[in-house]
Amino acid sequence: MTYTTYTQGYASDRWTVDVHITVDNEAGATLVQDLSTATDEVNLLAGKNIVAIPVPIGPQPDPTGKPVAYAVRLVTNPGLKSTDPDYVKFAALADAQNAVKNILKPNAVDGEPLYTAQDGNPSTGPWNVRVVTIDPTSPYALRVTHGQDIATPEPLRKQVALSGALLGVNGSDATPGVAVGPPPVPPNLPKTANGVPVLEGYTGVPEGLDVEGGVTMNAANDHRTALLLNGANGPAQITEVSTTYTLSSSDKSSTTVNGIDRLAGNVYGCGQPGAIIDDSRLNPTQAAQDPIQAVHHGQCHNPNDLVLFRPEWGSATPKVVGADPGYEVVLNNNWVVTGSRVAGGPIAPGQRVLQGIGTGADWLRQHAPVGATLIATGSLTDDGGKSVAAPALDAIAGGGPGLVRGGNIDVSMVKNGFPAHSNVDVERQPRTVVGIGAAGQIELVTIDGRNPYPGGSVGVTMGEAAAVMKWLGATDAVEMGYGGDTAMIINDSLYNTPMNFWGAPVGPGIPNYERALGNALVLVHKPGP
Repeated sequence: MTYTTYTQGYASDRWTVDVHITVDNEAGATLVQDLSTATDEVNLLAGKNIVAIPVPIGPQPDPTGKPVAYAVRLVTNPGLKSTDPDYVKFAALADAQNAVKNILKPNAVDGEPLYTAQDGNPSTGPWNVRVVTIDPTSPYALRVTHGQDIATPEPLRKQVALSGALLGVNGSDATPGVAVGPPPVPPNLPKTANGVPVLEGYTGVPEGLDVEGGVTMNAANDHRTALLLNGANGPAQITEVSTTYTLSSSDKSSTTVNGIDRLAGNVYGCGQPGAIIDDSRLNPTQAAQDPIQAVHHGQCHNPNDLVLFRPEWGSATPKVVGADPGYEVVLNNNWVVTGSRVAGGPIAPGQRVLQGIGTGADWLRQHAPVGATLIATGSLTDDGGKSVAAPALDAIAGGGPGLVRGGNIDVSMVKNGFPAHSNVDVERQPRTVVGIGAAGQIELVTIDGRNPYPGGSVGVTMGEAAAVMKWLGATDAVEMGYGGDTAMIINDSLYNTPMNFWGAPVGPGIPNYERALGNALVLVHKPGP
């Protein structure tokens, strides 16, 4: 096992101010996909005596060469021509911060300083890449883990310590929103038009597949790329996966378990049975699909949900928010129903709880009385329908797409619920990537970003991340997560510099930012013979 750091490049970009705009009811939006919308936003700002222009973001990775998105940027010097490179650039971060404070805020407009390297256009860096290479003969092995419980996100450092691991990196993306368990659920959550809680702002329950020691903690968002460890096809594999879970009662009735260890009714990331798109930014034609395909950070809901909670979730199931109070049954370790109640109650060691709303609750009332024995069956398959399950399987869905497959760069955007081309893949961000080499070695890679200062790193686009992994010798690679999640802990020390925003935290005396995470990849001693 080796640890290597690569540094390259130098800072040559400048600071700018990214103006927060409101598009499609998404408060705080900073990017739009078409020039006309960006121009409309600029005209609105002009009515507030704010001089701004639309700025193209990233060259489209197809023959058209068109931008993939547009930002609205504050003009720093109206006396210059718009073609002048300093037209929307500040010399220092402090200048950009003062512009937000003195120009935007007094006009009830928000924004944030941004380094122009993020836009995905050619940059000189700098870049800082950290690589841990784990040989197949190493006495250590990768595992998927979570914190004290699934419902409560915790920093990577604590997750590494709880698992007794040597090191760890951040795992999958997690469900935004407010904390949903244990109860009480905070009141007055903002609702969608259909009465479903909008859970923005919370880094908590892992989004997508999470399997630990053969036990499924979270169901897959269908067909997203995942890292499989100790599966049916060997010690490590990267492939697209789907899950199905069926519940049968003694009266021969059966139903689908739609999710595991997540808030009933809220299908963040979509791609699970019964999901209904509830996000105005998404293509409504997807609603004709059954199930709706996975949508990265897409808000879907299910008014007829059925969710399984395991003891790993936490000490209690979450209450259901909304008019339907929900219904749940408690089962012992043999899947015998021992009790029923309104949703939101304790989970004792060895118990499982099935929580339903709508027709999900109706099925439990009709077919899962106290004393009944239920039979649960499940499958974990690749896109070819082949089972990849195994007793010791650990598996985790990446927060991003696959990057390298079969030794070739293959950024699988659509398959992982991203638009074919979007600002998400062309923006430079901190990223965490896992690769598998031809000899079976596994590479844990963190690439810092949002930090243009000496010793820092501006981050990489998804295409650049894929190129890094191919250069490192990976035949397959998948992005775990990006942004402020990116972290690497070794022997209880933080080895990289997580950044929640561009340029912060920086400076002496300011601690490195460690975000609470839903799960993690950790390196532990292999069990003895």
